[in-house]
Amino acid sequence: MIDAVLEQLTAIERAVEDDQGSWYQVAVRPYLTLDNRIDGTVISLVDINDVKKGEQRIARARQYAEEIVDTVRESLIVVDRDLRVRSANRAFYRTFQLTADEVQGQYLYELSQGEWNVPRLRTLFEELGEGKTLEGFALEQEWKRVGFRAFVLNARRIEHTPSLLLAFQDVTERRRATQAVQRSETGFRELLTTAAEAIVMVDVTGKVAFANHMATQTFGFTADEMLGLSVEKLLPEQLRAIHVTHRAAYLADPKPRPMGRDRRLVGLRKDGTEFPIEVLLGSMESAGGPLVVAFISDISLRRESERKIREYQDKLQRMAFVYTPQVMLQGR
Repeated sequence: MIDAVLEQLTAIERAVEDDQGSWYQVAVRPYLTLDNRIDGTVISLVDINDVKKGEQRIARARQYAEEIVDTVRESLIVVDRDLRVRSANRAFYRTFQLTADEVQGQYLYELSQGEWNVPRLRTLFEELGEGKTLEGFALEQEWKRVGFRAFVLNARRIEHTPSLLLAFQDVTERRRATQAVQRSETGFRELLTTAAEAIVMVDVTGKVAFANHMATQTFGFTADEMLGLSVEKLLPEQLRAIHVTHRAAYLADPKPRPMGRDRRLVGLRKDGTEFPIEVLLGSMESAGGPLVVAFISDISLRRESERKIREYQDKLQRMAFVYTPQVMLQGR
């Protein structure tokens, strides 16, 4: 350093570490005499150990954080105020099949030949101030390299910086599974719509989520009136409170079984008339959560037939009681 200063006649500074691990800022400057002649050098040392150790701790912390970010399964990307990419983790590169050269320093909306230029997304980013967050933004589209992908995007301004952190959760398989369930559910409901038995599906809140044609005819409601109706409205008022309890118990252990075994069940039509019913309970999973499926039979005709049979049997018994003594006398 001394030779370089004497040769170049300019000061040189350098951070150095001694054999004890302490750091100093060493400066070597030309020494000028009173008559402005170079007559050697001046060497000064400033203790920068605390500063240097702090920088090392920060560097280690940054490296540690970067390694953690790289192991996160979510795709993460940091962009600056102008939405130019500053960094991205491995999951991001892997998910979108991009390289660091294609991403680093590029504008977000220019990635993958403009595939990220989504107008609604741009508007949301522009409105995202410091301390604000973007939660649960659905981003679904066909990507040239990876095909159809569905993501849930969360974003927030990094505190005390102009940078924006974007996190992409890949929900493609979940979305496909949901669509499959919806298609299956739709087909199942279409099949049940024309069933000859009244069928009602009820969600966990006790609201009717589906009622087929026979159910609307049985209870006297229109299809629109049935949807969203509390299932307790299909029962006489004196049975509603206990039904709420039974419904909660069934949801806790949903197995196919008759409803109200050994009980006489009664339904309530829209016009207020009551009628005897039998109910077989089942359950199914839907896109919106579990549903209780009730197969309901109006047994009014059966009960009337049973009543007439009992009356006929009672009449026969009375007739037998009246005529038996006469028969016995005639036999003597």
